[in-house]
Amino acid sequence: MLPTDQLPDGAQANGYAKYVADNLYKFFPNFGPAAPIQDGVNRNIAEIDKNLDRV
Repeated sequence: MLPTDQLPDGAQANGYAKYVADNLYKFFPNFGPAAPIQDGVNRNIAEIDKNLDRV
């Protein structure tokens, strides 16, 4: 879960998203920063999209 200072723009609705994120961050296990997997996920999605053209 992202701390609220890392929420993307537009991720809040009258402060409710911040409230939920703050509470999730406080009350659920937090073992440090998230694993850096986004680049790999993005590459995988691009490869899938490229291979869909072959089907």
